[in-house]
Amino acid sequence: MKNYFLQCIFLMPILFVSCKKESKSNSCNTENVTDIDGNVYEVVSIGNQCWMKQNLKVTKFKNGDPIFLVTGNSSWANTQQTAYCYYNNDLQNGAKYGKIYNGIAVNDPRGIASDGWRVPNKNDWNELFNYLGGYKIAGKSMKVTGDGNFGQINTGTNASGFSALPGGNRVGNTGTFAVGGTWAVFWGTNAYSFYITDYEDYAYGGSSLISNGCSVRLIKE
Repeated sequence: MKNYFLQCIFLMPILFVSCKKESKSNSCNTENVTDIDGNVYEVVSIGNQCWMKQNLKVTKFKNGDPIFLVTGNSSWANTQQTAYCYYNNDLQNGAKYGKIYNGIAVNDPRGIASDGWRVPNKNDWNELFNYLGGYKIAGKSMKVTGDGNFGQINTGTNASGFSALPGGNRVGNTGTFAVGGTWAVFWGTNAYSFYITDYEDYAYGGSSLISNGCSVRLIKE
């Protein structure tokens, strides 16, 4: 494990109950969804769930209130307000990976998700990983293919269509950026986050600092 990432998330495998793998259903009933900023996202049906295929890019809550752009490391580590940024504060990373949000923004009652969508909870992620064969192999079918993603040797197949990109994260207690290009790190609700790595096909989850910065994928309600 990379030591700098251990500062920001308590690592543990997801615990799964057995579940019957069913054929994919048309759980989306839409080709895309548009957020309040006008960003358009493709969607994918995986089992009985409907997920966005891209990481969230929105800068406002559903009521139009802003989520604040925070760039400085110290400012990020010490802020008590909602915050987003681009990995390494690079707009090109924002275009590729979407935005990184702190847990304050993700759990704000004003709602970071578009109408009819929500931030997935732990049960949602567990259902996804179970459908994809369990936490030991789920990451393989979630990761995008191609060189330059998930390290020098990418074993991902993206068979699920989830299209996870290695957008990295921002360490909450220092504000520094970590594991960009190698790990995909996603928020769940209640300061819980989930990730897949460059060097194995496991899917992990654990308690996370509310000040951490992670990508957001939405699930249809």
